[in-house]
Amino acid sequence: MREKNIIKNFITEVVPQFMIAIIGLFKSQALLECLGEQTSGLFQIFGQIMAYLSLLEGGRGVAAIYRLYKPLIEKDYELLGKLKRGIGVIFRRLAIIIFFLGIALSFVIPFLIKDNQFSTSYIQFNFMLYLIGELVLYFTVFERNLFTADEKGYKVNILMNSSIILKGIFEIIILKLGGNLTQILLMFIVINFILNVALIYLT
Repeated sequence: MREKNIIKNFITEVVPQFMIAIIGLFKSQALLECLGEQTSGLFQIFGQIMAYLSLLEGGRGVAAIYRLYKPLIEKDYELLGKLKRGIGVIFRRLAIIIFFLGIALSFVIPFLIKDNQFSTSYIQFNFMLYLIGELVLYFTVFERNLFTADEKGYKVNILMNSSIILKGIFEIIILKLGGNLTQILLMFIVINFILNVALIYLT
């Protein structure tokens, strides 16, 4: 059973990456063609800032996985319940901290863009949407780590990679239909929210 799970984990992690890479090429091209170089650059800046803010996580996710191994093996559901509450509190607080740091950093973003054509309010509003879309996933860290610790990461892989593929496809469709960055970011929030519900349902 363990070997089957390892194979499933590997397949569901590696195989979808080819599709994600192909969609990524079309997505980047569509973003440049439909919204222009500046908006594409703004989108990339959002991602870079979020990557730096995510460093505040500081390996807590890995530590959570490690803490889950023993109660899973011993089927200690009382301890699992306590860990779920503890991990939930930690990552909710972390999400709040990152959100407010993001608000502060949103004032800096206009100065990072050469020949900036966007208003500060436009940048801040869209960056807040970007942050919300990413931070929504902090509320199901326990569920994702539980599957990983239980060697059933393939379930998370299927959901996570499917959401990435769907977001890429919908992004291209929105762009081709004349949509804008705000609509794309709202779509990200909706898909990530649905992903959270699916993760909670599976556990």
